[in-house]
Order: sequence, then structure tokens, then C-alpha cells
Amino acid sequence: MKYKVSKPDNFVYLGNYDEDFVSIFEKEYQSEPAKYKGEVEHTKSLDDVLNEVIKKAKEFGSDIGVDLEKRMPALEHFHFFDKPNFLKTWSMHNGNKYVGQGGFGIIASSDMLILHEAENLDLTIKRANHELIHILSYKEIFLDQSRKKFVSRRLGFWNMNIKKYKLLNEAFTELLNIYLLKNYWLKSDKLPKFKKDQMPIAYSEMLIFLDAILYSIASDRKEKYHELVLIMARDMFLGSDEIIKIIDKEINSAFSSRFSTLDINELNDLEKCQELANFLGLTDLSREIDRVLQTE
Repeated sequence: MKYKVSKPDNFVYLGNYDEDFVSIFEKEYQSEPAKYKGEVEHTKSLDDVLNEVIKKAKEFGSDIGVDLEKRMPALEHFHFFDKPNFLKTWSMHNGNKYVGQGGFGIIASSDMLILHEAENLDLTIKRANHELIHILSYKEIFLDQSRKKFVSRRLGFWNMNIKKYKLLNEAFTELLNIYLLKNYWLKSDKLPKFKKDQMPIAYSEMLIFLDAILYSIASDRKEKYHELVLIMARDMFLGSDEIIKIIDKEINSAFSSRFSTLDINELNDLEKCQELANFLGLTDLSREIDRVLQTE
């Protein structure tokens, strides 16, 4: 499919402000430290791999008609830590910045990636790619000139202002991560390869539910699964919501109300998790994750 090429800016600004205040925000955005205390030094081999990760993300964007050049972070924006120093760095950030407590995350207003080094480089790089997708996603910044503040309002599908689609956004991001690993990384001799039974999956329960939804829609509409993934990816990068409308129309009008505010704790509750599985007609969750990894 041919797409009209879009060249989105890095940020979309909302609120009441003038250009001078935008300059203040951009100065603040540039003021993040080049290095954090306690971070692990980059090596040439690490930077070579990160450059290849960025290259493949650019290729993917180009293939779906989205020029991501303005959003590509510099290598200096990738910060790696051991666990104690990651936790110290994470605790520094709150309010208008977002860092995941689980071991990796981003500072949305500054395009910084904060990563806890995994037990091996391959897994660390896979996590970095998940966070890179967040960085490349549509980002809204609310500028409040009267109070001299700025606040991250939206990241991909996640609307922080009305607290919707946070967990779904993570599942979309991880599905796209897997898609890149299978369809772009495999073509490179510089990037790690994961065997199906060794593929680490983030947000696995939510990813199973999302996969089941897309698989059902693809079957009903007699179209290819990966075409829905590409619609999802363009939405994530451009701030549109075509895939949400398709899901609502094809699956259930209750989808938005049930899944948009889903909390991670619900997926840790076996009873609630099974309730969601029943809602989607899933009977064997362990079998479903196997299908996620096979999907083109």
C-alpha cells in the first residue's frame, strides 16, 4: 500500500502561549544532563547496535509513510544503569515527565530513554527499542504560560489528561516492537535475533488481548493481520485513532469503556484477567502468546 508521506514535528503544543515561551520550553528540553550520575558508559559496540536500531525504525517509518527524522533521539539520549542507579534516577522524575518503574522508561518531554541494563545485551537492546517507539510516538505538550509550566498530555494512544489508553498504548508499543524484530531486525546482521521460545514479552496479558482483538477483526474483514498493525502504527506516530474506531465497530462498542481505563493491577488479578479473556472469547492464554510470536 502506498501512503501519503507525513513529516510530523517532534511535539504538538497545546495551550495559551507565545513563541518566546516555546523557546523557554525548548531550552528546558535541551537542559537535561548529557550524562546522569551513575550511568553506564557507552561502548562503540553498543553505539553501533543503537545506530542500527534507529536505522531500522527509520526504515519502518518510511515504509508506512511517516518521516520520523525530527523525532529520532541522539545516541546521548540513551542512558543505561545498573539497578540501584536506575532507581535513583527514576526517583528524580515526576510530574511532567514519565519514567516506568519496572526497569526502563522515557522522559517524554525531553526524549530521554532511561534503561536498566538487563542480564544480557540482546534483551537490553530489545527494551531500548520498545522505549524508542514511545519516543517516536505522537507527543502533546501543554504549555501553561501564565504558570510557567509545561505538562506532557499525550504519548501515542495514552491520553494522560483524561487517563485513557495507558495500558493499551503499552500493548500496542510491544506489538510493534515484536513486529520490528521479526520484519526488520532479521534482515540485519548487526541486531540480535530471538528464538520464539526465548522472546521476552512485555505486558504479555494485555498483548494477548490486543492480539485476539486484531486477529478476530482480520478474520471477519478478510484482511491481513499485519495491515491492522500498520494502521495502528500510523495512529501511534500521527496521533490519529483509526484503529480504535475499527475495534469499537468490529468487536464491541463496550471496548473503549472497558479497556481504555484498564489498570495493570487488573491483569495481575487472575479472576479479573479471566473475566477479560471471557469477554474476548479466549480460552487458553498460554496458547495465545504463542500465536502473538507467530503473527506476521
